[in-house]
Formats: sequence, C-alpha cells, structure tokens
Amino acid sequence: MAIRSIEDKLRRQKRNLIILLVLIGITTIVFIYLYANKSKTKLSDLQTRNSVVITYSTLKNDDTSYLIQTHKTIFYNGLKIKEVTDSDTVPNPGNHMEQSGSIWLDVPNEYEFFITIK
Repeated sequence: MAIRSIEDKLRRQKRNLIILLVLIGITTIVFIYLYANKSKTKLSDLQTRNSVVITYSTLKNDDTSYLIQTHKTIFYNGLKIKEVTDSDTVPNPGNHMEQSGSIWLDVPNEYEFFITIK
C-alpha cells in the first residue's frame, strides 16, 4: 500500500512537471511574439513621427562612372514635409582578377557604403 502511494505521488509530480514545462514554453513563445511586435511598432512610429528617412541607390552611368542617388524624406509630427533627391557621380572602381578553380575571371570591383549616424 505504501509503495502504491509513493508511485502515485511520483506520477503526479511527473505530470505536474510536464505541465509546468509546457506552460513555461508557451509563456516564452508569447513573450517573444509580443516583444517582436513591440519593436516593429517602435520602428514604424519613428518613421512617421519626427524623422528623416534616407535611401541610397546606385545606377551604372556608363563604363567609367556610377550615379549615386540620395533620397531624403522628412517627417514632422507624422506629416511628410519635404522630399529631397541628390545625385552624384563616382568613378568606376575598375576590375580585379579572381581565380575560380583553374580559370581566372575578370570581376568588377564594388563600392562599400558606410553610414555614420549622430
């Protein structure tokens, strides 16, 4: 009789532990979901309130130069105030030789853009 009661207690403890682990897992998933949605909301609020949204694009002008366009959209109190587009040309960075197995390829160089936010 004592062995049966001990076995019943162990089964209940095992069941309670499994239920607890499932609840912890569900709670963790809910918190991750809520946090992900919260951070997306903050970003969209930032873009529509007082901010400047800047996008960069590059176009190949000809064989010797690239056209870089900077598009700025200015928001103030949730309203789009102004849009400004600036263009500039930069020289073609040239090509370099790259080995692919036993074949050498003439590969164009690429520019890297670094943006500093103050």
